[in-house]
Amino acid sequence: MVYKLDDADKLCGVAYIDWSKKYSPIPKATCEMIQPKCSSGGGGSYDDAVELKCEDLKKLIHGEEKPKEDVTTKENEPSPSPKVDENPTEPTPEPPVADTPTEGNASDHLGDVPSEDNSEVNLLELMPTVEDKFSNVNFLANNTVASVTKDNPEEKEAFENKIITTLKSKLPEGAVVEAVLGEPYYKEGSEKVEGKTNYTLNVRVTLKGKVYEQEYNVPHEST
Repeated sequence: MVYKLDDADKLCGVAYIDWSKKYSPIPKATCEMIQPKCSSGGGGSYDDAVELKCEDLKKLIHGEEKPKEDVTTKENEPSPSPKVDENPTEPTPEPPVADTPTEGNASDHLGDVPSEDNSEVNLLELMPTVEDKFSNVNFLANNTVASVTKDNPEEKEAFENKIITTLKSKLPEGAVVEAVLGEPYYKEGSEKVEGKTNYTLNVRVTLKGKVYEQEYNVPHEST
């Protein structure tokens, strides 16, 4: 039963629906009603408008699915061609890269590399013995010394300077060389000792704060 509002309760100026009367139902949309307005024939004209078929419209009305767009490739439309550079440029050559050795011995790449200066001095390697003779010892038949000659101060100094010059030529620059003859072993009346030399030579070399010393036997002449 439909509730009817009493006339005393109605507001002035408001139209109320009379539910006692029957109204015609709203007609449902049909395919024929919608298709002319949704296809390319109705509304505006667009090149890419989707043409809806009656079957698609029915599915839309009942909420089944969305219509599929009919996409076709235009046969007469040429495909775009790749862009070609009209002014090609020649490639710029890369500058040569210097060969930097990373492995192996550096001398294989850069030639012989000088080694560190060896400041150690081995006098016996530079001058194993003194070959020059100094002084003359005259022995008698009984193997006693009759006299000693050729050993004056001038001759001593000349002999020492000769040894110094010889050693300096074999040592690094800056080496200081000293050579001093000792006292003679033989004197007049001394007895001969087999293998004993008359003089010994004391050599001292100073190089880079280090001192090297060596004593040599100096051979003599015997008459």
